[in-house]
Amino acid sequence: MGFTPENTLAEISEVIGRDVMTIQRWFKTYRKEGLEVVLKRHYKGRTGRILDEEIQSFLSEGLENASWNTAVQAQQDLEKKFKSSFKYKTVWVWLKKIRRGIACSKSRQA
Repeated sequence: MGFTPENTLAEISEVIGRDVMTIQRWFKTYRKEGLEVVLKRHYKGRTGRILDEEIQSFLSEGLENASWNTAVQAQQDLEKKFKSSFKYKTVWVWLKKIRRGIACSKSRQA
């Protein structure tokens, strides 16, 4: 997306779920040090469970069907379905990311 001039930083940010400052930092790093450095993952912040396809599908369906009023309810359903524990903050971040993706795909369809 970044190599196409029609895509603004705001559009790229919305699609991939990162803020504009992060996108700018990636471009700056790319220009200075190349793609390999950009692709390295430098985990400084949260590390946690990976959002796999099965969990993402479950949460996407729940969001589209308005199955929950709170992230706590989604967390409880996840734990019941997958017989595993999930941190509240992890579930909240996943829901936010998925909701953003759903909103983007709906706006593209319109």
